[in-house]
Amino acid sequence: TALAVLCHELPHELGDLAVLLRAGTAPRAILLLNLLSALLSGLGAAAGAAVGQSAAHLTPWILTVTAGLFLYVALADMVRGWLGCWGGGLWG
Repeated sequence: TALAVLCHELPHELGDLAVLLRAGTAPRAILLLNLLSALLSGLGAAAGAAVGQSAAHLTPWILTVTAGLFLYVALADMVRGWLGCWGGGLWG
């Protein structure tokens, strides 16, 4: 599992690094932003584990909301792309 996470995260972080460098962000600021992101994701994982232990009855609702948000983001991006292919309409 750790190898799979590494294979996913390494290119992801390198991509973030390239985008931030291209945008003109200072290397020190990039390091601090990356550290802040890692700390907050660890805090979120700990909070999720705590909620999962104490409020197991909420798990189906949390998963439902999460799935809905993922679908919303994906479909909003797809619809914007489709409208762009048809001349843009109001959003073009």
